[in-house]
Amino acid sequence: MLDRNEFNNLIKQMINYSLFYKISEVRNILKVDRKFILDCIYHFEDYFNPLAKPVKNTPKKFNLNDIRVLAFINFYWEDNPDYENIKYGLNSNDHFSELYNEMIDQIMPIFQEPNIDETEYSNKILIGGISYESNKFELAKSYKKSGDNLINIAIIEDEKNELFYPAIFCYRHSVELFLKSIIKDEIFEHNLNLIYVHFEQIIKEKFQTEIPEWFKNIIFSLNDFDKESTTFRYGGIMKKDEHFVDLLHLKKMMSLLEKSFKNINNRI
Repeated sequence: MLDRNEFNNLIKQMINYSLFYKISEVRNILKVDRKFILDCIYHFEDYFNPLAKPVKNTPKKFNLNDIRVLAFINFYWEDNPDYENIKYGLNSNDHFSELYNEMIDQIMPIFQEPNIDETEYSNKILIGGISYESNKFELAKSYKKSGDNLINIAIIEDEKNELFYPAIFCYRHSVELFLKSIIKDEIFEHNLNLIYVHFEQIIKEKFQTEIPEWFKNIIFSLNDFDKESTTFRYGGIMKKDEHFVDLLHLKKMMSLLEKSFKNINNRI
């Protein structure tokens, strides 16, 4: 049996985050032989990136577009290939049809290393490294916004049963993150009531004031129905009597709660 380090190394070998592929990897993806790939580079050189072309003592590197081109050529390859007809297809962008798009989607990892030649960023977000630092308060706002969006869709599309659990989970998790962001200390605890005790102590010390009942009621209610942040996340039997949830009221109260957390955060 593999140990954890061996397993992690195996995963790294399986997932190509760089989006550059060795000739052996391309062979495995397309189920073709080395000669076919070299013949394609020779006859269709203009359609490949510079790193895929022959350079003495330099390993070839293929990108996803190269694989797309090879897949298209392979589809029309025969004993005596009609090179001009294949080039006509490539020039017409036939290799960007749905058939090849689906193949590329299956190859492309969901996490990708940044490409300095990348020109299209409109649908991408950069995460990890020194450029990305998690901020609990901002993350809490994001989860709250996600809950709002899910509630809106649930009402407009009449998908309340399908979207309530994801929405309420986002709301509950946002509350947990809001509380923890104010507390500052790392608390490895999901029970909102226990986290709230630390939060209340800070509020009393900083502002010498009592927390409103409506504020506490939201937190205690969420915890009452989902003490360990597992019920809304995983589903299953809820050990509570039947209750109605007015989705618009839920959304409104969560917005009031968020506004209060913002005021507290700005003053601490």
